[in-house]
Amino acid sequence: MVEINLLEEKEKRNMVPLLILLLAIVLLSSSMLYLYTTQQSLKQEQQEIEQQISMVQNEQKILQQSKQDEKQVARENLQEKVGYVQSTIFPSVDFLQRLIELLPEEGYFLTYSYEDAGDISIDVQFDSMQEIAKYTNALEHETYLEELLVSMDTESKEEEQSSTNLLPRYIANYSFVVDEEVWEKELDENED
Repeated sequence: MVEINLLEEKEKRNMVPLLILLLAIVLLSSSMLYLYTTQQSLKQEQQEIEQQISMVQNEQKILQQSKQDEKQVARENLQEKVGYVQSTIFPSVDFLQRLIELLPEEGYFLTYSYEDAGDISIDVQFDSMQEIAKYTNALEHETYLEELLVSMDTESKEEEQSSTNLLPRYIANYSFVVDEEVWEKELDENED
């Protein structure tokens, strides 16, 4: 049997352009979705980075302030130390020259010791007891010396030229306190 179809055959629709359009829409929407999510994540990262920058800047300010505070404290400590050193400066060269001027001709310093509080101890060698008395008297008349204490030792030494003659040597230890204000006033008066 033969079938005869008098109706026109329907053309089959071409689905390719529709599929291409559908594929393009899907690709376009997925690209837009990807770009949107990427943009959102970048915005979030940017906000986090800005927060970190803000935190770092705050920490920097705090560190700078603490360093300035430390510098200020160090400056104040240094100024205190300088003030202390300046207050404890004592013109010992002039003072020692004055003590030497008072010595008799045959008197010699053996030791000289100065403490912060103005306590001075000296050991002086003399040839005779009269020289010790003369030097002690001279020290007692100095207005800037206080609490003068004298102790003595006698020792025998051989004279260098003769080994048979023994000469007595007297060593006197003087301890006293220097009134630094009186000394500085007297030193200033002598300089004028």
